[in-house]
Amino acid sequence: MQRCLVRMSEKNEFRLCVPADMARRFKGLSFDIGNSVAKFVYKSKEDKEELNSSDGEYGHFHLVSFPLRELSTALNYVRQNAAITREDGETERPTVCTTGVGCTQHGKLICDALDVKLQQLTEFDCFVKSFTYLASRMPRSEFLEPFLDEAITGVVEKAKKRYAMIKKMIDLGMSNAVDTNENAFMAGFELATGKPREADLPARNLPFMEVNPDIYPCLLAMCGSGFVFYKVDRDGSFKIVDQSNRGGRTFHGLGKQLTGYRTFSELIEAASKGSQRGLDQFNDELVRNLACADGDDSMYNMFAAHAQESPDLSFCFGKAVDSVTGEFKREDLACALLNCHVLDLVQSVQLISHCHSVKHIFFSGGYCSSPLVRSIITTEYAKRNLILLSLGLSGPFVPIDFIKPGLHLGALGCVIQDVEQSTSA
Repeated sequence: MQRCLVRMSEKNEFRLCVPADMARRFKGLSFDIGNSVAKFVYKSKEDKEELNSSDGEYGHFHLVSFPLRELSTALNYVRQNAAITREDGETERPTVCTTGVGCTQHGKLICDALDVKLQQLTEFDCFVKSFTYLASRMPRSEFLEPFLDEAITGVVEKAKKRYAMIKKMIDLGMSNAVDTNENAFMAGFELATGKPREADLPARNLPFMEVNPDIYPCLLAMCGSGFVFYKVDRDGSFKIVDQSNRGGRTFHGLGKQLTGYRTFSELIEAASKGSQRGLDQFNDELVRNLACADGDDSMYNMFAAHAQESPDLSFCFGKAVDSVTGEFKREDLACALLNCHVLDLVQSVQLISHCHSVKHIFFSGGYCSSPLVRSIITTEYAKRNLILLSLGLSGPFVPIDFIKPGLHLGALGCVIQDVEQSTSA
């Protein structure tokens, strides 16, 4: 199977490899317009010609997204590039399947710009429909992002040192608050990082679900302007188990007010250049001015020595409390805000996964499109699990993954609905 998801240009456009029968039956355009981003799936003239000239197993779609403020530009682009199928003799506008609140808000503009009629579908159904469809047809290497091993390296080393400190405290009779069964700690260690066991397997062309049949029930975390969490079962049924209005739009709004950066992309880029140390307080800073006696095995001095060697976050934005000027670098503000926001998301996901006994967590949506955000999520998830493990809690710990075409799950769900209607017609 050829590479299914290929970056096409500097604008947010990709090419997705799909079964040829699905590509042939698709009318050519579907989209999902949310509160912040307009996402389109379309079939180009070149895609149609490729299908007509080949009897191969696969065809292609284009996936493209634009900020909602550029909707007119987006519609003009799609009008020029999408090859929408019209039935012979059809005089009325063709109907395209759509989802998202923006399709209702901007319906007239969309219909006039594209010369189409809209069939509005429920976002929830579209997200889960495309997730289950892609999981059963695409291999891991194309369906999911590679696991970020580098994001957990430092966390793993810190966890080992933390466990050694706690064990020493208990051995010295300073604490009996946790169970330090070393065999249990090591047995749960790999699972606690959140890394799927199959992530290191060689790339295979088998569909993800054939290699990993035991992922259900799973948690689908749709992270866009808001966050919605679905518990999905093997038969495709689902229920919303939680949601949060503190999503990507909240991060964007707060970040804009704190830093002056206008766009989500600018905030993420600034965060990548900033440092948490600029605003956040770490435990090594809290004990920096207190001397530790050499060879002193008191509980405090062991903690202080551990903090100096392996510092951990103590307070988000802690340094802002004691600041006289209140002046911080914009990049540090963006970095601290992003880390604080992701920590809140990870804590919610961890709690939800425990409450609903899911076997796998899949992150999706525009908020997770940035490699930086995916890296911070991976780090924070491993960190929280490993802290629990070092305190004697055995889990269960659930593996996590990120869906590659996750930004377009809603629009792809519309494609599948379009194809199913075409098949039944």
